[in-house]
Amino acid sequence: MPPIRPSIDATAETAPVPAPGAAGGVAYALLAVGPFLFATNMLVAKATADLIPPVALAFFRWLGALLLLAPAVWPRFWRQRACLRREWPDLLVFGALGMGVCGAFVYIGADTTSATNIGLIYSSSPVLILALAALFYGQRIGRAAGFGFAFALAGVLTILARGDPGTLLAARFVVGDLWIVAAASGWAVYSVLLRHRPTGFDTLPRFFAICLAGVLILLPFTVAEHLAGDAVDWTWETAGWIALLAVVPGIGAYATYAFVVDRLGPGRAGLILYAIPVAAALMAWLLLGEALAWYHYAGAVLVLAGIRLANRKPPAAAGSADA
Repeated sequence: MPPIRPSIDATAETAPVPAPGAAGGVAYALLAVGPFLFATNMLVAKATADLIPPVALAFFRWLGALLLLAPAVWPRFWRQRACLRREWPDLLVFGALGMGVCGAFVYIGADTTSATNIGLIYSSSPVLILALAALFYGQRIGRAAGFGFAFALAGVLTILARGDPGTLLAARFVVGDLWIVAAASGWAVYSVLLRHRPTGFDTLPRFFAICLAGVLILLPFTVAEHLAGDAVDWTWETAGWIALLAVVPGIGAYATYAFVVDRLGPGRAGLILYAIPVAAALMAWLLLGEALAWYHYAGAVLVLAGIRLANRKPPAAAGSADA
């Protein structure tokens, strides 16, 4: 029976979680890659709005991820199965939040709200992550990191407002926004708990267990959606979109996020969310031919500067409180 890994004391989030050698370098590299993996979900969601109902989209996305992970992860998961007896309540919570609330709620909300509102609301998640970590786990953040988060948030707002503050002031919030607020809040809770709850699982077996819990939780809601007459129109195109969701913003994004949370903590991992609008704009330019405007470049500079500040290592004399 593998020992339970206690949650690491994160009273100084500004000091990186010990991640020596290659593992630390990989975590910082994934911090840059993660936004593109998550942004893929937004692009695919737009393309599949008329093909796949929202709950079914979340269910089949994670069922596909589970099936793709099984051949590689199942042996390790089975060896660590004793952890299920201790951690099943946590796994159900993670599945409900990560695959249900953060998955289906976004697709439901997208039916009645704009992409601008989704991005604006979700940009609050890193701040909420820090607030929850500070409130429940006594986590502190240094001055440089605080400025970094402020720069990143300013960059996100610059992109969302298209360089005009009046755009934000004129934004109208509808029912769909409430679904996105719930999704963003769920993501914040998921991120903090994922970092601080003790586990005996390794990273990938734990992610596999969370996927399994999420699929089980989504199943009855998917059946109810189907019985209500909102069925999936199964074609090769539909299957292709679901496969893409399962691989890129499913396995790729969540496994990346889990690794970064484990190595760098939820506060720094939350910077991935700040960079998603930048990644989405760049991908839309490359894949959809959408032109980039000056505010995209300005926002990208602010976000990247913020990420750099938030991850700056403290001087030897300053200690971890001013990282």
